[in-house]
Amino acid sequence: MTKFELSLGNQDLLAKEEYLIKTMRQVEKELLEHQFEFQIESQEIQEKLTEAIGQLEGFLGLLERRNVERLFHMLYRIDIPEAMIADYGEKHPGLSWYRIVSEVIFLRCLQKIILREQFGTKKN
Repeated sequence: MTKFELSLGNQDLLAKEEYLIKTMRQVEKELLEHQFEFQIESQEIQEKLTEAIGQLEGFLGLLERRNVERLFHMLYRIDIPEAMIADYGEKHPGLSWYRIVSEVIFLRCLQKIILREQFGTKKN
């Protein structure tokens, strides 16, 4: 299994279990209609991340084989443009398409969490 590495500036956040769990929950929320849930057995944080990315990668492959339209609709709903996937793929040429898309989904979900924290309503 390939170790997951983020290429954007937030990579240190997923090394914190709090952000990894939040990101995994956001991914599950985005994939709710597909009834996707992570089944993580690893205890170490980096292994959890690698396992989660691998599970998402497998799910994407299954979804593509079953209904490629639903896969692309899902990416649209998560707000992942084709250009983002292409750019990430150019920066990581050794990765499979499923792996690239899995990592981009994680990055996008992490970005949503960060934006929500920065610009969300503050309770007094």
